[in-house]
Amino acid sequence: MAQKLIESKTMDSDRFVPVYKKLYTEDCCLDNEVYGDVSRRDDYFVDFVKNYVAKGSTILDASCGRGHLMKSLISCAYNNVVGTEIAECLLDKDLKGLDVTILPYSKIDSLGENKFDVVISNDVLEHLPDEESVNDALRRLSFISKKWLLISVGIRNARAYCKKYKLSIPNLHSVRRRRSWWDDTISRRGIISNRSTKTNSYYVACRVGG
Repeated sequence: MAQKLIESKTMDSDRFVPVYKKLYTEDCCLDNEVYGDVSRRDDYFVDFVKNYVAKGSTILDASCGRGHLMKSLISCAYNNVVGTEIAECLLDKDLKGLDVTILPYSKIDSLGENKFDVVISNDVLEHLPDEESVNDALRRLSFISKKWLLISVGIRNARAYCKKYKLSIPNLHSVRRRRSWWDDTISRRGIISNRSTKTNSYYVACRVGG
């Protein structure tokens, strides 16, 4: 029986879109201090997919940023990789040539129930406004995933970056919680496996079905 998910405000609310547009258009994301561990985060997902996901599987990078992870997966011969993003300014630059739709998390379930074999949320959930938004996002991401929900979360304080780049929010990581809280919250969606706690990030694979 199909689920009906109510509309909610998540990171795509009006106050967040200008923040990420500013970060991307002013090249703040090129600062290694902000996204210096991007390759390490990508490596976790690429290694997991290569070990557990068959070629030809459908993969969604939900809120794909500059598309680095999508490109890495495609280079490994995973050809059914698509993305969503809220920063439309990236479409004609970093995301050019990639299959990316401008779509917020609050509407991501419109892609369809069990649409993708793998859904990836890479460094996104901690940027949502509050715990309710995180739980809502997890429901929607699980709804569109047929098998796997792969998640990474930054767990350190990101307040200094907002001051440094004169952003309109007080902390890039609005939801800062212990790893145990993330375990408890994510495990409600499925069976957690392949957990990793490298560097200042938390990584987890959640089996949501199949």
